[in-house]
Amino acid sequence: MTDAMLSPSEWPAAVRDAARTVTGPPVEVARLGGMGGGAVWRVRSEGATVVVKRGRRSVEAHVYTTLAETFEAHGIAIPRLHLSEGSWLVIEDIPRPLPRERWEADGELLATLRRLHSLPLDRSALPPDAFVPAWPESMSLATLSLCPEPERIDLAPLLQRARQEARPLFEPVCPISGDPNPLNWGLRDDGRLVLFDWERFTLGAPAIDLAITVPGLGAGAAYRRVATTYLGSGASPEEIDGLARSIRLAKVWSVVEFLHGVVSGSVKPGFSVDTLVEQVAAWLRSELFP
Repeated sequence: MTDAMLSPSEWPAAVRDAARTVTGPPVEVARLGGMGGGAVWRVRSEGATVVVKRGRRSVEAHVYTTLAETFEAHGIAIPRLHLSEGSWLVIEDIPRPLPRERWEADGELLATLRRLHSLPLDRSALPPDAFVPAWPESMSLATLSLCPEPERIDLAPLLQRARQEARPLFEPVCPISGDPNPLNWGLRDDGRLVLFDWERFTLGAPAIDLAITVPGLGAGAAYRRVATTYLGSGASPEEIDGLARSIRLAKVWSVVEFLHGVVSGSVKPGFSVDTLVEQVAAWLRSELFP
């Protein structure tokens, strides 16, 4: 039976019991969407909610069971864990989404990521199935397969150049969330900012996380604002320009990885990707290789 077909009656008994302990008798169980096909539900009663998740990798459970205290000690708030049972998690529901006006270069959000990137963790802190970011040629070829022939000829050398320049991004420089997009942040009722969805927690360059915080393809000014805010007032113009460039390259990679997932069927977007494909070549020419 697939995750999409699972219902609360088919959840493990420990999961149902843990959710009920938090909420009491539920009045609604809603499946939460996700382009990557993850299985997530929100359980709601008259006075409480909780999230139930069936993970695809062990790394997210590892974060909640092994690294949560380290994160908390360094000012990185994640949902509270109620139960970890095999591939299943029962975790705190973060009630308020990140406001739209905070989606770009938010100081508190970027300070949280900087603290995460400063943690002294290496590969031994990750389980064997942790996500490993990379840009093999097959990802570029998948992206090109979505383009009409004239655009494909124009885009291929730009992608090849971006792929070569992006290689340092995949060195295991520091811990990264792997997916700190604006929809994976929320606020507790006390206003504290919380980052959730840790299935792609891994090691890489900070620019990977920073690029994912920028909505859409973004423009040059957006990348510079993110770099400036992340580095702080003591950064030199050269440092800001260098990081902004790395963030742009990481954005290209994130788009190519996404389109590769569409082609392979591992990502099921809720929108047509045709417009995105049309925009990529023009964006590369104007933002990365003017």
